[in-house]
Amino acid sequence: MARKCIVCKKELPEGSKLPVCEYHKGVAAESAKKAAAVVVMVGVAARDTVGPVLKEKALPVAAKAVKLITRH
Repeated sequence: MARKCIVCKKELPEGSKLPVCEYHKGVAAESAKKAAAVVVMVGVAARDTVGPVLKEKALPVAAKAVKLITRH
């Protein structure tokens, strides 16, 4: 029995490793590129938002913790 694309049920070539046709492989690749771009944009926005807060709040607390640990 010939393998078929899981999306459009089109028959796949004999050596096909993935259960999707060439068209849907391209669609998936484009979706992955868009998702990666969104992740990068969110990361940059988070860095700009969270970075200053970490510098103001977290670094002094971490410095105090290191002093407490190294004192004993």
